[in-house]
Amino acid sequence: MAKMNLLQAVNNALDIAMAANERVVCFGEDVGVFGGVFRATSHLQEKYGRARCFNTPLVEGDAIYNGVLLLSPRANGGDTIAATVRGTNRQSADVKQIAGTVTKLSR
Repeated sequence: MAKMNLLQAVNNALDIAMAANERVVCFGEDVGVFGGVFRATSHLQEKYGRARCFNTPLVEGDAIYNGVLLLSPRANGGDTIAATVRGTNRQSADVKQIAGTVTKLSR
């Protein structure tokens, strides 16, 4: 197994998932051409196209909310979603938003 740092591993995992399933999409702040603030999505847009790897607004909470909504089988037709969030100061709020949205969708 090749040695890689965490960001390389994230990029590699996304690349493997996107290569294995054409329904996998990745979106988040600057994940397209820029490759994300930490470059965890580098080269994915050029490899898989803008329809499968694209930027969303700067609000991470919205990216999480949209990702959860897209995970609903009724909304996405079976696509696999990889929403990205940078930084750790938002994670607690994002987890609460995910839990709340999933609870509402499951009703």
